[in-house]
Amino acid sequence: MTFPLYEERSIRHIRNVDRQNWTIKVYAIHQEGESVPGQALETGIDLAFSRFDQSRESVLAVGTDWNGLETYGVGVLMVHLGREALFAILAHWTGENMLRQETWVASREEPTRWEDITPSGLTTCVWELAVLCHERQAWIEHVLRPGNLGAKADYLNDVLNADL
Repeated sequence: MTFPLYEERSIRHIRNVDRQNWTIKVYAIHQEGESVPGQALETGIDLAFSRFDQSRESVLAVGTDWNGLETYGVGVLMVHLGREALFAILAHWTGENMLRQETWVASREEPTRWEDITPSGLTTCVWELAVLCHERQAWIEHVLRPGNLGAKADYLNDVLNADL
């Protein structure tokens, strides 16, 4: 099997969006010479916030309801213009130090028609992992470390802008 050579992609924090007692850090990821369509970003943001309105069925295992874990009202949305399609990945903090992730896909031709592919198990690619690695470190540094406990505002201001 032959893989295409790795090429850096632009990872840019677009803005933080506040709605419904939640704040989402919004990132765009794209190849050189391209950009994430604005309407894909906006509909991706709407889609992400719509998920917070939906109740989740209990998922009981080893004595815990995994959908009942505490949430903190903060998360990350990555809208990625990939080779195959547009991807929207929502990850939000729950249970102190875990991320809950959901993934949607839209065609390049219809960038506002998102389809949920979370049940497929597909979560993140190498460029999206760069964002999540940054977010992990920011969460530890600003929220979990002794002396900084609960510094959510500092976490929200710690963003990634890079070509990786």
